[in-house]
Amino acid sequence: MDAGNPFAFLEISIYHEMEAMQDAGIPAGNLMVMTTNNHGLAMERSFDYGTLENRKVVDLIIMDKDPFQ
Repeated sequence: MDAGNPFAFLEISIYHEMEAMQDAGIPAGNLMVMTTNNHGLAMERSFDYGTLENRKVVDLIIMDKDPFQ
């Protein structure tokens, strides 16, 4: 999920990109890891981003189903 395209609005296009990746065969659970933990690693900020742990910065994700099922 990069924002290299100047006409890509990340807030909207990230969902289209994730759907395209899932259509290409990437399981939903793996997409969750790619968009959370891997981003913390890529930014070299895994000490405070990317996983749900005490004293880390997080956004809350609420789902109806387990994405790994």
